[in-house]
Amino acid sequence: MKRSLAAAACLLLTAAVSFAAYPWGVVEPDDGGFTAQMPGEPQLSTDYKPNVATYTWIAKPDDLVLAVVGVTDYYAPVDVKQELEQGQKSFLKEVKGQSDSRTLEKFPGPKGKKLPSVLFTFHTQGGWTGKSRIIVDKDTTFQTVLMWRRLRDGASLVSRFEGSFRLLPRTKPPIPSASKPRGADSPPAPAPEDKPR
Repeated sequence: MKRSLAAAACLLLTAAVSFAAYPWGVVEPDDGGFTAQMPGEPQLSTDYKPNVATYTWIAKPDDLVLAVVGVTDYYAPVDVKQELEQGQKSFLKEVKGQSDSRTLEKFPGPKGKKLPSVLFTFHTQGGWTGKSRIIVDKDTTFQTVLMWRRLRDGASLVSRFEGSFRLLPRTKPPIPSASKPRGADSPPAPAPEDKPR
């Protein structure tokens, strides 16, 4: 038993050192519309669907922490309430997680306007604990996610990551060609000719 406790203490100490040594940096991508401190060097991935373009910055300095900022541009009308609810459900389904708490609140936009958002905590089947926020600004959605293994309290990580996240003025880019619905650039079909009878 003592050996197990010693091993566990050693593991926790190693984890604590690892957490403290993360190379935090400020991420403020061009036209991203946000600024945040993230642990490690984030990698950008993109996903295009009809009338939707998603840009995701993922920082995973080791196997204990994962930080994500996602920006989704819609080129079609957005139902705010549905986007907040469906965004949370889709995310939890993707990570095989279960919500522990959920709060609807306002988040300061880039020009001071209060934007609708949902803040929720969760845990996953794979042993992760996390906290996420989804913000809707007209036809653009922002999501922040911080996940950590259940080896220690992640409050300090959440405080630094979430406390540094700010929305910035942004010009929404034109719809990427990969997101254009089929036929969007095609000229209209000519009107049928009247044939003499």
